[in-house]
Amino acid sequence: MATVIFYNFILLSSTFFVWASEKGKGNLERYFFLGLAFLLVFVPAAIRYDVGTDYMSYLHIYENIDRETNYLKEPAFYYINYFLNYIGAHFQWMFATFAFMFTAVAFKAYPRKQAWVLHLALITLLYFQSFNIVRQAVAIVFCLWALKELIDKQNIKFIALCLLASLFHQSAAIFLLVGLASSVPVS
Repeated sequence: MATVIFYNFILLSSTFFVWASEKGKGNLERYFFLGLAFLLVFVPAAIRYDVGTDYMSYLHIYENIDRETNYLKEPAFYYINYFLNYIGAHFQWMFATFAFMFTAVAFKAYPRKQAWVLHLALITLLYFQSFNIVRQAVAIVFCLWALKELIDKQNIKFIALCLLASLFHQSAAIFLLVGLASSVPVS
């Protein structure tokens, strides 16, 4: 029961702060509220311990990264882990790094107006899952950012972000089809 209350607190309070950031009168006020929302989402994901069905699998990958070859198909995930392991970082830094990427990229993907709606949907649908599917969650938020760029007619950025997402999870490359489909005229 406490877990449900905790995640609902994160959902509701961070959504409130994203909403408040849109109502802010100046940049300082807007960034302050966005910063609070960011921290409410990022910190619990960064400091989690043994949360998520794949937690031990990710720990095993991190501790044996120099012997892993299966993850060369998703090189960004592999090289970030390799770097953190190489510098002797505690394995918790891996979770913190990917939690930061997930949160920062998600916030970057938000539109200027009504961002709280997307935030509410993203946190409701993906935040809890991001504890279980770390690589996929990072890829999904990059695809979300790519979709924002596609809507803004920034096709090169869309392609670049989709390719970047596929470096974390190769299934994200399929998202390039969205760009292709959007260029087909519908009559």
